[in-house]
Amino acid sequence: MARVRIEVRSLPEPGLWAWELREVDSGRLVASSWLEEWAAFASPAAAYAAALERLSPDDLTPEVPRRPDAA
Repeated sequence: MARVRIEVRSLPEPGLWAWELREVDSGRLVASSWLEEWAAFASPAAAYAAALERLSPDDLTPEVPRRPDAA
């Protein structure tokens, strides 16, 4: 996988959050919890943590926090 950044976004349903993985250089969407899995989360931190589980350390850019509470 190319170097990616994690983006957490709110969904139209109040209180639900989803994660997206985007290529750093192009901004291209690589994966999405909502579009691919219809998976939503109760908080931004929970969505961020779920995205981290999909990645290896080599996938992350240096500025991506390794902890969901740092997002």
